[in-house]
Amino acid sequence: MMTTTPLTKGWAAFGLDYGYGVMIQNVAPAEWRRRPHELPRLSDPGSYIGHGGDTYGFMSDNGYYPT
Repeated sequence: MMTTTPLTKGWAAFGLDYGYGVMIQNVAPAEWRRRPHELPRLSDPGSYIGHGGDTYGFMSDNGYYPT
């Protein structure tokens, strides 16, 4: 699950590293990261691997911060 590759199709093509049901995301705004135009690495401060979901009036994010 934690082996991720950039998506090449769909709503997040080339904007998300995705594994089997989980993705690498970062809580820091892109302009605050060292490489704002690259995908976050799991080793970056504020990065986590997990999955989020939302609907009207509700949002949930679950993940693991290895750092």
